[in-house]
Amino acid sequence: MYVSESYRKRSILPGIACLLLAIALLAGASAAMAGAVTATGRVRGRDGAPKPFVSVSLVGPGRHSAMTNAEGVFRIRGVVPGKYEIRVRRGDFLSVFSRRVGEQGIIEDLVVKW
Repeated sequence: MYVSESYRKRSILPGIACLLLAIALLAGASAAMAGAVTATGRVRGRDGAPKPFVSVSLVGPGRHSAMTNAEGVFRIRGVVPGKYEIRVRRGDFLSVFSRRVGEQGIIEDLVVKW
């Protein structure tokens, strides 16, 4: 079966374009990750007791999530410093905070009312 040279070029070009786009996106993601930090914080109640095993989500320059450990501490790798909305959730309970993640990645204690 004969396949023309122009047909071969047309069928290969979209694949090459997709490959180049994927490479460009990965390069951009790597550049963004170069300045990324590990965000660390603690969730506690008003009484000071840690809130273990709650969901913590960061929404801002990126989206990240984690669960707190038995001491109410969470760590999230790959966070780009900046301002984030932080959502702390356990079942039907939700608390929302606005915090800045700095170059050290430390997030001040998140005190929930529940």
